Amino acid sequence: MINKKLIESIIKNAAELTQKHILVKETAQGSDRQAWEKAAQDFHHHYNRLAFPGGLKEALNLLKQNDPATIEVAIVYLEADPYFHRSGYIKQQIARLLKQSILSEQNILQIQAVLLQFIQQGRGRQEHEYNRLAKKIKTPAFIESLQEIVRTTKEAGTSRRAKNMLAILLG
Repeated sequence: MINKKLIESIIKNAAELTQKHILVKETAQGSDRQAWEKAAQDFHHHYNRLAFPGGLKEALNLLKQNDPATIEVAIVYLEADPYFHRSGYIKQQIARLLKQSILSEQNILQIQAVLLQFIQQGRGRQEHEYNRLAKKIKTPAFIESLQEIVRTTKEAGTSRRAKNMLAILLG
């Protein structure tokens, strides 16, 4: 239940950031420079707080320190898969930091689920980092799940992503 509320919060914040970014773009095309400056200032002022629960800068620092609570939130964040200006870069950073983190067995299972979700949906620029993270959380069951996707999927993008991840894991 906690994860559901956290996911809802992450998605709500992403929507708010998207609206703020749209306003920046819209006012940039108008003749009212003050309106654009106000929209841009508002977007940048709220970005850190809305981009990640508890603040993006703080979370990235805590991930570097292997903070277990932040690791949990980071995994839920990847599961929520928010989409807003620069969210793909944030997901890449999180994957990179999780690769260096001390993960529990539960963390590993959660990350495997996130990566399988990504294989199926394939949205975002983080495929390379997700493939690298997969090496850290590799288990026989995870490899079997990827092989099953390759055997059964009819969708070319899904198959390609699963084959790429398998190549990294088995190569």
